[in-house]
Amino acid sequence: MIFLAVTHLLGGNLYVYLSLKADAITRTTRYPLFFVFSVVCAIGLVIYACIIWRWLIERRGQKLQSDPIEQKTALSDVIETFKIALRLLKTRNMLLLLIPFAYTGFSQTFFQTVYATCIGHTIKYGSKPFLFIASKMKLTFIATRKRLIGLHGVLVEKLLGGGLFGFITKPKTSSQCALVILIGFFLQSIFYYSAWINFPADAPANETNAESYFQFSSSTSQVIAFVGSFIVGLGDSALNTQLFTVLASQFKHSSASAFALFQLVQGIASAIAYSYAGSLDLQYQL
Repeated sequence: MIFLAVTHLLGGNLYVYLSLKADAITRTTRYPLFFVFSVVCAIGLVIYACIIWRWLIERRGQKLQSDPIEQKTALSDVIETFKIALRLLKTRNMLLLLIPFAYTGFSQTFFQTVYATCIGHTIKYGSKPFLFIASKMKLTFIATRKRLIGLHGVLVEKLLGGGLFGFITKPKTSSQCALVILIGFFLQSIFYYSAWINFPADAPANETNAESYFQFSSSTSQVIAFVGSFIVGLGDSALNTQLFTVLASQFKHSSASAFALFQLVQGIASAIAYSYAGSLDLQYQL
């Protein structure tokens, strides 16, 4: 998971930030992006295919040594895992957990896709410099709207949030877990409010120069946007780590089925959110 977070959130977004140097994505920009990501994807597929091929060879050797009864047992285990998942759907605890499962799907689609699109569609960002002032030092980053999308992805600190709420704090009691969930809820509420006041309503669908709820300057608006990028990653990590803790503790003997239901519901919610992400106004999505 740490390697996935570093490569997915930092590597890819950092490359996008460094490569996109104009407001319009032209052919000269599109081809290198397509080539780099295609090569990386192909390398990943080859490595994954080698792992699967080795597993299939080992599995075939085990089948040759095993008798038909053991092979039937393996198939029955898969069927039994599916039946356990169906039984879990009938329990009160799992039915209640379906709500936060779905919320994580909608939330991830919003801050990974809709929020980044709003940044890229806000015309006033343009090619103006993004100013960051720390004590007596003034750092200036010249960033176009499209490059800012990559900067948003870099600042979404799931890696830091996962380490903070999963390894450093290590909540053990139910009250400590509730406190972490409350912190995550508070951080994400701030993020949603900042998105509402910072971006025009039609930003998810079109490039816009319309006014937002509060008329911030370009630099102030960018500061608010990137602070939101940072805190939403922390909030999402807080909620997800506690969901994993609940699943591992409440469903010790059926954890595989419980996590499968979590991924299923989260994926369905993400797919639903993607279906209206580019057409619904920002306030309705929030």
